[in-house]
Amino acid sequence: MKQRSVWKTPGQHNENRKLTSTGFPISLLLIAMIYTSTWALRYLSIPVYTIFKNLTIILIAYGEVLWFGGSVSSMALFSFGLMVFSSLIAAWADIKHALESHGSATGAAAAQISTLNAGYVWMMLNCLSTASYVLYMRKRIKLTNFKDFDSELTSERISWQVLICSQLCSTTTSSPSLSSSSHP
Repeated sequence: MKQRSVWKTPGQHNENRKLTSTGFPISLLLIAMIYTSTWALRYLSIPVYTIFKNLTIILIAYGEVLWFGGSVSSMALFSFGLMVFSSLIAAWADIKHALESHGSATGAAAAQISTLNAGYVWMMLNCLSTASYVLYMRKRIKLTNFKDFDSELTSERISWQVLICSQLCSTTTSSPSLSSSSHP
């Protein structure tokens, strides 16, 4: 039975450092994607979120055209146009509902509109971070000759460590804060 050595050779240590340094930006983009999607979902309904999330496909397609020499067919352009049109209809329906339910001149309507605007800003940031994550991951896979699984495993292995550290640093564990954050 072959035993694995606990001690790493200098070449293995440098290889792990290289993996970590190339995987860290991917991990940060993954964390940004998760963080912005959480904030977008606080302000937008799930159907509107889903419709706007489809706009990420357009960003990824054009990113592939710019950086990887891909092409977009006329049918794809037509479907992208339909995606943008459906997103505009969803936003218009949300704003119209906010104005009709609260009256167009009240402070409640203005507050509802500003909440929607915050959601749209978070959604835009989410689309950008998601497209950046996918495109940068693809670039890293091509440069390092990794398989998709290896790249994802490396970035997720780094991401959970950053997430746990940021969670421990950002929350208090006092009894009142734990009881106020628990769900009924």
